[in-house]
Amino acid sequence: MVQIIPEQDPVEVIMKGPAFSESAKRVMSKATPGTITYFDEVQCLCPGDETPRQINHMAFRLEE
Repeated sequence: MVQIIPEQDPVEVIMKGPAFSESAKRVMSKATPGTITYFDEVQCLCPGDETPRQINHMAFRLEE
C-alpha cells in the first residue's frame, strides 16, 4: 500500500494477510481530503480456488 497525502512524501506500508496491519491503520488514519491510496500486488482467493490469484491494482482518492 502506498499513501500520498497532498504536499507530503508518499508513505509505503507492506502488508501480508487479509487484514490491515497496525502500521497501515496508523497511515490510513492520517488521510485528509485529496489523499490517494494505491494497493498493488493484491491477491484473492475465490470460491473453488486452490491457490490465490493476482488481481488488478486499486487506487482510491479521498474526497471532501
